[in-house]
Amino acid sequence: MWPDPRSVYSWRTRKRTASCTTPLSYGQIQECISFTQLSLEAYEATKDEQLLRDAYEGCVKWDRWLTANRMTLGTGLIELFCEFDTGHDNSRRLAGLPKGCVDRYGKKRKFLSILISNLFQEHLLDQDMADSIYERHMKNPREFWTPYPFPSMTISDPASVQDLEGNSWGFYSQGLTALRTLRWMDYYGKSEDLEYLMRRWVSAMVLSEDLQFAQELHPVTGKLSKSSPWYSSSMLFFISSVRRLGLLEENL
Repeated sequence: MWPDPRSVYSWRTRKRTASCTTPLSYGQIQECISFTQLSLEAYEATKDEQLLRDAYEGCVKWDRWLTANRMTLGTGLIELFCEFDTGHDNSRRLAGLPKGCVDRYGKKRKFLSILISNLFQEHLLDQDMADSIYERHMKNPREFWTPYPFPSMTISDPASVQDLEGNSWGFYSQGLTALRTLRWMDYYGKSEDLEYLMRRWVSAMVLSEDLQFAQELHPVTGKLSKSSPWYSSSMLFFISSVRRLGLLEENL
């Protein structure tokens, strides 16, 4: 039995009363990295006890909501209902899936979702399993280990096509994905590969016609896309890279 579709993507923006006519709002979840995990890391960095209590209370409610509304198939996996749930805009992997999520009339479609890099980011894998997946997929030059890693979709997939000038999670290597490698590559002993990745991204940025830190770049040529100049994730990854590599005074 599916849950009441009107409750799946609704939340109250303020306390409702009998006279309140403001409609409920609807939208996607797009939780690419566990907010609970990030909250714990924030506490560990700040030792803020009040932050820990507030975050814990909110995260418990969020987990209960996901369990009640996003595990409708009973598999124990969170389900995605629309393309924007993933944050992977314009990915052909999600062809046919609605862009936005369920509306008040309950129009929806369900896919089980799992993103391979999330397994690493959340530190869910033991070392042996991480090494196996990494070597088979992430380090595979026919899949994700391109001259400018990591493409949004394996380049061997027929659906991986450069058909947009930008904002395509079905082709380009994303600055956000690059930034998130800081969460897991050192952790799993892939530091040498991380520094190779850093060099490739820094090179692509400084050799571009204009250093505007676009959202993404071509996974083979390194050419920046025309999407979202001055993209914060790309800038943060660039800063982290030049500091770690000691490139501030080197010729790139």
